[in-house]
Amino acid sequence: MVRSLQPVAEPDLLDTVDVPAWRGFGPYPSVTLRMDFRDPRIIGLFPFHCHIAQHLDGGMMGTVRVVPRRSGTARSAEDRN
Repeated sequence: MVRSLQPVAEPDLLDTVDVPAWRGFGPYPSVTLRMDFRDPRIIGLFPFHCHIAQHLDGGMMGTVRVVPRRSGTARSAEDRN
């Protein structure tokens, strides 16, 4: 699913993101990360993880694989700028 990009209130680049604590009721908190991998030199395997050791086995550690763009792939207006 491709979504159109919207401006964000926090335009700074961050390497750490705080996730709000869940109080045991109500909706489970979440964050949405926007990562820019349009630079063709940014390819490879990038790790992410939680800093709470007990969470590592619960899925709070993983990787994002960025592969080179295939030639002839459609590009959005954002990619062309």
